[in-house]
Formats: sequence, C-alpha cells, structure tokens
Amino acid sequence: MMKRLFLRIAKNSRFIRYYWWMPVSRKIRDKFNNPVIKFFLIALIFPVVLVKWISFFKKPKEENEFRYEYAVTAIAKNEAPYIKEWVEYHAGIGFEKFYIYNNNSTDNIYEVLEPYIQSGLVEYTDYPGRKRQCFSYNDSVEKHKHECRYMAVIDLDEFIVPFENGNISTAGNLIGNNGGLVIHWCCFGSSGYEKQPDGGVLDSYLYRAEDSFMHHIAIKTIFNPRKVICVSNPHFPCYYHGIVSVNENGNTVKGPIDYEVTYKKIRINHYFCKSQEEFRKKIDRGMGDVDGKRKWDKFIEYDKNEVYDDEILRFRKN
Repeated sequence: MMKRLFLRIAKNSRFIRYYWWMPVSRKIRDKFNNPVIKFFLIALIFPVVLVKWISFFKKPKEENEFRYEYAVTAIAKNEAPYIKEWVEYHAGIGFEKFYIYNNNSTDNIYEVLEPYIQSGLVEYTDYPGRKRQCFSYNDSVEKHKHECRYMAVIDLDEFIVPFENGNISTAGNLIGNNGGLVIHWCCFGSSGYEKQPDGGVLDSYLYRAEDSFMHHIAIKTIFNPRKVICVSNPHFPCYYHGIVSVNENGNTVKGPIDYEVTYKKIRINHYFCKSQEEFRKKIDRGMGDVDGKRKWDKFIEYDKNEVYDDEILRFRKN
C-alpha cells in the first residue's frame, strides 16, 4: 500500500513541477533578487500547491455534449512550408479544430494559416519563449478541455493514419472509458532526397523503416482532456488516479514507450528526416521541450528507407 501511495505522489509531482509550480517559481526567481523575499513568496503560494496536489485524487467529471468531437494541439516554429498540408490532411480524417501555438516563428506561418483562422478551423496563439512545448499543451488542455471530447497533441511532422475506417473516430472507439489511446510512430526516411523536393511531404517521402525499427516503440497520445492533470511529456499525459491509456490492442500503457508495436488499426507516420537540406533547417530551429540542438547523427539514425509505403495516400482527401 505504501508503495502505491508513493507512486501516486511521484506521478502527481509532475503536475506541480511542469504545469503550475515551475512557471510560478521561475517568475519569482527572475523578478526578485532578495532571497528572503523569495522564501516568503514561495511560502505564501505553497498552500495553493497543496490544494492542487489533493485534486489528483478527485474523480474527474465527465460531460456529454461538446462543440468538437476531435481536436488537435500543436506547437510550431518555422513550419510554414508544411502546415497547410498537415492541417488539410487531418481535417480530412475528421479533426474539427486545430489549436496552433506559434513559437518564435520568423516565416509567414500566420499568412498561411489565415484562411483557416478566418473560417474557425484554426485557433492561433503566439507563444514565445524557450522550451514551451509542454506549457503550450497544458495551456490548451486547460482552455479547451470542455470544448472538445478528445484532443491529440502531435508535431507538424506527424500524420495520424486511421486504417480501420479512414477516420479519427477510430481513436474514440478504441479509447472507450479509458483516458487515452497511444499511437505508435512509423518512421519515414529521406527517400534519398538531398534537397527539398517540389511536392508535399506525403507524396515525396514514401520509404520508411521496417516495423522492427527501434524507435517505433515511441508513441503519441490522443486523450480525454478532462481526465488529464497535465502533459509533462510531449508523448504521454499525466492522468488522474486510476485512469490509463491503452494501445490499439486494448492493453494498458503507462508511459511514453510501448513495446507492443502493431499497425493494424492506427499509426502515426513520422517524417522526422525529410531531405538532408530540411533536416539541417530542423537542427537550426532547435527543440521545443529541451535546450540545445539535434546532431547530424540523428539524421543518420532515423534515415531508414527499407520499405515502400504509400498507405497514407488512401486517406488523404483531395
């Protein structure tokens, strides 16, 4: 019993650390130099942290009616060349709302998204700063958890492929009464391109790694946002006590890795590499959740092109 209690406390500490406590404590640290003032301010807000922690044990209230059945949240930095294709593809498989957080982009991403913003398909938020990925996800969960039944958090190089019926409703059917569905990566390589090709991502990059590729154990999650305390990891949320994610086979998954890799019902095509030219630009952009930049070794590691795979083209609405 004590072990289970400790694990609950450790799990919920992610909520305090990543969602609420970290940004508040950073503001105190950066604004005040006097350590005595810092101590008293932190002491004053500690009771609020305690109340937040206790909320972990409350059973979340479920609702019946939502403005959107399926929504997706993503953070973008200099993704203007790709975001139109990404939005239109996911709208075509049933996503009804896109919450896009722009993180210090220097390209024309707003102009590309403007027609979708005007139509109401996209909600656009400027979200500057470093390491803002999980913070943007948590902001979206808090703002929109009563607006959408299910929310996916994925990157702009990830495309969900629902094999079962060609629609994202596959995910809702598989989630059932659980917290969320984990969806495995299927990693696509450069298809031999050194320079960025003229066509879109889906038409250009048609070669991928074998199913046994080691990085296919990584997952992303589509979840019920009312059952989530916070998103402390870009791949996997922290749920209220007793709530879990499942994979497409209905088996419980407790973290951002699942060794039961199957692609019978749903997967995520992950276009991590693209061409050599595009990967160099990705290196320059840096990463969204940690400091530092990727190394060229990552391109070599992920650039696997053993299997020709154009399955996603069956689900694209032209």
